[in-house]
Amino acid sequence: MEQAHAVLVLPESSPREARYPAWQIDATGQPFPVLPALFDALGDSGWTIYRFLMQSHPELAGQTVLEALRDGRDALVVRLSHSAAISLRACVVKRRGAASAARW
Repeated sequence: MEQAHAVLVLPESSPREARYPAWQIDATGQPFPVLPALFDALGDSGWTIYRFLMQSHPELAGQTVLEALRDGRDALVVRLSHSAAISLRACVVKRRGAASAARW
């Protein structure tokens, strides 16, 4: 299940240690079904997904993404993850450009 990004895994400093946050389990005892879509949009880092889930967003009236998931707003959360991914890519490209310019 972990391999398909069905659960959020937060690696620790030791390769044998990891955290599996209990809050990712919904009222039915299953992980939030939207987690694979978040990994698809934001990449393979559990910590990136964690930060995304913990942030409040203006589109959610100040709620965190996790709160929106608990409210059943999965479709909106997936849209936000795609927007966040676009912003993240733009920041990476901008930083790389600045780093290249600094080397000259």
